[in-house]
Amino acid sequence: MGHGSRDSVERPFRVHERKPVRFVVGIVHPMAGWQAEARVHNMSLGGAGLEMPGTVLRGDDRVVLSFIAPSLWDPLEIPARVAWVRPATRLEPTRFGVAFEPTDAPKVLALFELIAAFVFDG
Repeated sequence: MGHGSRDSVERPFRVHERKPVRFVVGIVHPMAGWQAEARVHNMSLGGAGLEMPGTVLRGDDRVVLSFIAPSLWDPLEIPARVAWVRPATRLEPTRFGVAFEPTDAPKVLALFELIAAFVFDG
């Protein structure tokens, strides 16, 4: 087969294809003691790509994302691990990817329903 295409070298392997989305999510960093909002750019059952201004995050940091969904009474809180970080520049905010680490089956189902709503609405 030879060497992979340029795309396969630059793009990390993902089990679940990410879908483009545009919405805001709450984010809490329990160890650092801060909370903020982040913009979600893409999302799958496995994780999401986000951005936020001037935030200091490191790979393997643990965060909790809080999604507001019309089908839920309360926000859906999903623990996640920061998989990669591209630090902020003068022109762009910090961009980062997270891998979801849901704690129970009902949260996985709610996450699946949330993603399905974006796919069918978008």
